Order: sequence, then C-alpha cells, then structure tokens
Amino acid sequence: MWTILMFVPFVNLFAMWKHASTASAVSGGTYPSILLWILWIFISPAMWILVQLELNKLAGQSASSSESSGE
Repeated sequence: MWTILMFVPFVNLFAMWKHASTASAVSGGTYPSILLWILWIFISPAMWILVQLELNKLAGQSASSSESSGE
C-alpha cells in the first residue's frame, strides 16, 4: 500500500505524515511528527536514520527484558 501511495501526487504527503506519526508514537514522542515529516520531505536520509535508531533502541529494550525474564 505504501509503495502505491508513494506514486500518487499529494496522497504521498498524507502517507508520509501517517508514517511520521507512527514513528513518533513508537519513539515515545522523542521526535515530534511534524519534525519527522519535514525531515522526510527535505532530507529523507536524516529521517530514516532517526527512525532506525529509535527502532534499534526499542529492539534492544525488548531483547534485554526477555533475557531478564528468562525466556
């Protein structure tokens, strides 16, 4: 779905906003949605790096919590 929306003018901006909002929610509000969205429009790699760093932190927390619980 995201790939299709990427090629539809103006709808791709909405798709980018929804992705930025989701990334902001996952990061716990560390980066506001508007910041991620503007970065995506003007400096896409910066947005991708920030989101990937937050996902890595989340995965690290999940892995450490499962190790401490003995799973």
